[in-house]
Amino acid sequence: MVGIVAAVVAVSSYAQYDQRKVEAGRQRRYQEEQARIAQQRADVENVRATRNQLRQQRQAQGQISNAAGLSGTQGSSGALGSFGAAATRTAGELNYIDVTAGLSSEYNKVSLQAAQSAADSAVRVAGWGALGSIAGAMGGALNRPENSTGGKTD
Repeated sequence: MVGIVAAVVAVSSYAQYDQRKVEAGRQRRYQEEQARIAQQRADVENVRATRNQLRQQRQAQGQISNAAGLSGTQGSSGALGSFGAAATRTAGELNYIDVTAGLSSEYNKVSLQAAQSAADSAVRVAGWGALGSIAGAMGGALNRPENSTGGKTD
């Protein structure tokens, strides 16, 4: 009787553990897909921001060139310095975009690793839970009155 109870509990517990393991695999694939999509969105946004910065630089330099042309100071140090300042500002903005893109990418990687670690831990907990169920069933089956001698000695 004890063997049958233990076998039933073992099969049931393993089935629950295996189901949890399969679910963790699905969850991992879903999280990886979501991280990939988030990274693609961030990459698209970075390209947009870069293009926007370059467009703003061209506009600023066009305004500087136009103002210098109207005033007759195209080759002056003021006009050239303004061109340089616009280029320096754009370089700083592009550097900022690159840094934030790198941080965003690292954040996505760490978030994915944490989610995967949590899923792996849940599978391990399910495994230990299955083992605990088996041990509890065995202990319960062994402590039943039909398994004891009831004080009788042969």
